[in-house]
Amino acid sequence: MLKAKVLALAVSCVVSTVSLSHVAKAEDHAAQVDVAKMAAAERSFYYPQRMNQYGRTDYIFIDATNGTQFCKEEGYNNSVGGSILCGEDESSYITFDWYQQQWVSKSTGSKNQCYPLYRTITCR
Repeated sequence: MLKAKVLALAVSCVVSTVSLSHVAKAEDHAAQVDVAKMAAAERSFYYPQRMNQYGRTDYIFIDATNGTQFCKEEGYNNSVGGSILCGEDESSYITFDWYQQQWVSKSTGSKNQCYPLYRTITCR
């Protein structure tokens, strides 16, 4: 009788362990899927450009509205980061005009400084 109880207890432990390992594997798989979705939901664009009002493509000035607009046009919700590229004096680059709802050229002038442009934009 004691052997039967010990055997039943051992079988119960094995079944519980197997069940727990299936649950843990299912949770691990769910976590891996969530990480994959997060990675797929974020993308970096290198040397992003847009077309201006004259039909010429150019680099984009860094500011919050330009990054967000670029990301929305690419199918994302928002810009979450990026890196800088310095524009040159006496050049023009583009910025998004919210009133006209279009990308427009903006001159840098000649102040002998770095004009911040997007080298990369990361969208999510």
